[in-house]
Amino acid sequence: AIRQVRQGTALAFEPLAEAADALAASLASAPDAMRWLEAVYADNAPAPQHATGVAVRLADFGRALGMAHAALRELALIGLLADVGKIRLPDALLAKPGILTPTEHALVQTHVQLSVAVLRKSMSLDPLVEQGIIQHHERLDGSGYPHGLKGREIGIYGRMTAIADCFAALITDRAYARAMAPQDALMRLYEWSGALFHEPLVEQFVPY
Repeated sequence: AIRQVRQGTALAFEPLAEAADALAASLASAPDAMRWLEAVYADNAPAPQHATGVAVRLADFGRALGMAHAALRELALIGLLADVGKIRLPDALLAKPGILTPTEHALVQTHVQLSVAVLRKSMSLDPLVEQGIIQHHERLDGSGYPHGLKGREIGIYGRMTAIADCFAALITDRAYARAMAPQDALMRLYEWSGALFHEPLVEQFVPY
């Protein structure tokens, strides 16, 4: 899949859809699956890839909110696909250890549009799935990107993905920041809720 995106060829959608469906089914039948996954990787490296972690957390988030299987599948797809556009960006940029320049930061932000472009070339996504991908870096106060949406302009999938994606990033070692403990990352989300994230959803987010 990575080679396909870098070469500009279409992605095969069916394997991704099947993976999302299987993930949703597993979480529906085993509500503690997220805890099991965290336990497995607590003492073993490498940790799950970011996309996989976001997909699992999103599907589990939806399950906790009582969403139907179809919604869990959509959420898992959003998690798997939201950052696919980053493959089109230079590796050196994504791995830069210091603070990005304004130009570099703007370039990284284009991964959202790149993701949508890649996916539209490859498949026909449900509008809600595409909306969740487009909106996963939007913030309630309008400080997010790519469109600077505010409040109710951000859909439920966009709000949920913003929370799960941010949490997954905070607990992972990145080029410019060390990983936080899950409890500290969750507290950070609470601190940012209301301004950046939808507070009632943050209160329902139990990521481990």
